[in-house]
Amino acid sequence: MTTFYKFLQRTAKCSKLVWLCRQNSQFLLFLALVLGTVNLLQAQTYPANFSQVPVATGINTPTAMAFAPDGRIFITQQGGALRVIKNGSLLAAPFVKLTVDSTGERGLLGLAFDPNFASNHFIYLYYTVPAPQLHNRISRFVANGDVVVPGSETAILDLDPLGNASNHNGGAMTFGKDGKLYIGVGENATPANSQTLDNYLGKVLRINADGSAPADNPFPSGSASQRRIWAYGLRNPYTIAIHPVSGKIFVNDVGQNDWEEINDATTSGLNFGWPTVEGTSSNPLYANPVFAYPHGTGDGKGCAITGGTFFNPSSTNYPASFIGKYFYQDFCNNWINVLDLSVNPASRAPFATNLPGNSLSILTGPDGNLYFLSISAGALYKIIYTAPNPNAFAITGVTMVNCATITAGQRRVIFSPQYEGITGQPISFSVANELSPTTNAGPYTLTLYTDNPSITLKAVQTGSVGEASFTYNWLAACSGGSTPNTPPVAGTPIPPQSATVGQNFNFLIPANAFNDAETPSALTYSVSGLPAGLNFVGPATISGIPSTSGVATVSVKATDPGSLTAGSSFTLTVNPGATPNPGSFAITGVTMVNCATITAGQRSVRINPQYSGQTGQPISFSIANELSPTTSLGPYTVTLFTDNPTITLKAVQAGTAGEASFTYNWLSFCTSGSPRLGAELPSALTVTVLGNPVLSESVDVDVRGASGQSLRLQTLDSQGRSLFDTTIDQAAPTERATLQLGKSSGIYFLQANTPTQKQVIKLVKP
Repeated sequence: MTTFYKFLQRTAKCSKLVWLCRQNSQFLLFLALVLGTVNLLQAQTYPANFSQVPVATGINTPTAMAFAPDGRIFITQQGGALRVIKNGSLLAAPFVKLTVDSTGERGLLGLAFDPNFASNHFIYLYYTVPAPQLHNRISRFVANGDVVVPGSETAILDLDPLGNASNHNGGAMTFGKDGKLYIGVGENATPANSQTLDNYLGKVLRINADGSAPADNPFPSGSASQRRIWAYGLRNPYTIAIHPVSGKIFVNDVGQNDWEEINDATTSGLNFGWPTVEGTSSNPLYANPVFAYPHGTGDGKGCAITGGTFFNPSSTNYPASFIGKYFYQDFCNNWINVLDLSVNPASRAPFATNLPGNSLSILTGPDGNLYFLSISAGALYKIIYTAPNPNAFAITGVTMVNCATITAGQRRVIFSPQYEGITGQPISFSVANELSPTTNAGPYTLTLYTDNPSITLKAVQTGSVGEASFTYNWLAACSGGSTPNTPPVAGTPIPPQSATVGQNFNFLIPANAFNDAETPSALTYSVSGLPAGLNFVGPATISGIPSTSGVATVSVKATDPGSLTAGSSFTLTVNPGATPNPGSFAITGVTMVNCATITAGQRSVRINPQYSGQTGQPISFSIANELSPTTSLGPYTVTLFTDNPTITLKAVQAGTAGEASFTYNWLSFCTSGSPRLGAELPSALTVTVLGNPVLSESVDVDVRGASGQSLRLQTLDSQGRSLFDTTIDQAAPTERATLQLGKSSGIYFLQANTPTQKQVIKLVKP
């Protein structure tokens, strides 16, 4: 538990706990036990469908961890033992037990696996040598399975002698994409060390695997220490993260009074300013952090950054929105936040709170999950994501319509929830402690207070199992954490349409008729100006049998979840029908009795034709290519495929000349809300971009929810001009496609259309 004391020392002479640092350490240990126990009793909060599970317990004062290439997890303990977790179990025997000085923050502090570990079995450890002269050392060891080869230690670098202070030792070690070993070394509580190039303290070092200095380091002609220095001006670089693809180097530097820093040390020779600067500075001599967060309590505040990781696994079941983000954690306030590095400046969002006490060393595992250690719990945890039922009803997000300041601590917020799995049944919406259940449609207006930045949205859909819940940080959205809602805009003009009196008419509003930047798949339509006999059937179908001829101007209005609208119109010409022989026999329409889903591209359809001119004589009914002639009375049941949405009905009445024929778009009636029993809604169209921002002139996408349907994929520039356009006649359950973009940097749009759905995604090309 002494490690808790070491991190209190690490921050601002204990920052707000400065008076505690002047008391005896026994009281601090008591405080650590109390705070750690309280934290363990608090419920962890994660985004929907995320949770943490323990991997191993009984780990005494863990300080760092690393994944071996074969999947084993190695964990350093401050007291000198290197522990191994294999096949999910903590092995009883340590890999090695070193003799270390573990006073304060000293001890066994870091480890790294050689890039060629599979063949040479080399492991590197960072630890405090107690005698004859107190200092930190980097040594190489040889593994033999789960234990060290006795006598295999080779000291590759001995750092400077330590002073009386036992804190600020650093300990971060990791190999870069260049095959060099990067090492974070603290300034041993002597700030002046950080600005001199004559020692290793307060620096990031870069060395060859044998401990020598690479020739391309930034200070190649200086002293032995200078030749190994990569970056300086650091206080206590406790952890280092390296991007697995780009090789970008982030150094997580523990601050003193005010700020915790995430520094980009990819470029050699940078000076990050300590002790002159903490946080950002206007001094051109010093490199500013990519991101810094303040000390204190509350959302996003803390006291010591003890881990960070680029989330770019080779595979994961986490939602695609987390890929490419940077996760980092705070030791005192026990949270994990996530940075979006695709925007400048980087944008922060909360991810997890109330973690097991004194968490550190967050990493991305080879299985695509996040892992972290807890000192208070003496445990390793894994963060898992359980994918929801794709057809389940859920709250997926929130559109902030407006946020108005009433007083310094009070806001009036107008917002609309976003759902998936909507069946058309009533939805009862509520906000815990703020809004009683209501079936009124949004947007909703609340008066909220800034000391309660998050609210819990709840919704129950009639006929769906369970209650949907969503935690929403409304204050972050008010403060610019989300994009303001913008109105939809008219897209491709709707072409003129024609119909005939007395004949069935069916028209689907095209998916590209409107575009919306924030919620392209959540627009609702309303229609006015329809000729007599025609009706609008949501979500997007105009159908019926017109009864009078003429030319009508039909207006279509699209409304987004924030109640912002756009309009478009088209002409609909109803032509006079042919004057039939009063005694002639004809098929005049169809009643859809039932439409049931068999597979994504297959339906069981039950219909009844409607006739005029019946004489009472037998009628032989058939469907071209689907049903042989039969004199049996309807309704008739046929199995149809969605790639053939139109069928031709035929009928011959005994004693009447000729054959009656009628063309029927059965698929539009299956999906339009026209009478049907037992029908299932089609799967929601989802588009996943494999890498956004896009770093090349093409983008790879996965599309789901279009199985068996026509799928059109387009890329457009910021002016709406088409750059690439392709149509897949019959999409597979998962379609992967490569689409072309322009050469210039900027904003592009990806648009995916099926006959009934549309998705538009903004692409950023830096």
